Amino acid sequence: VLTYNALIHGFCISGKLTKACDLLRWMVRNGLDPDVFTYNTLIAGCCKADRLDAAQGLLQKMVETGCAPDLVTCNTLVHACCQ
Repeated sequence: VLTYNALIHGFCISGKLTKACDLLRWMVRNGLDPDVFTYNTLIAGCCKADRLDAAQGLLQKMVETGCAPDLVTCNTLVHACCQ
């Protein structure tokens, strides 16, 4: 998962959010469980791209799959909502 997290991070910081989300779907489809770092990276990328709807959707998926949001998750979303 660590390698995929690095790839997702790279896509997010280069503005390739669609590719980052595609990689998340590929991970899940191939039996890999995204962790809190995976979701936090994607949520931050969505917030940076002003895609709060997508960030909230990722938060919901995160909770549904049993991955507990942490302080970073909450701070990222609160900060984005205050912009």
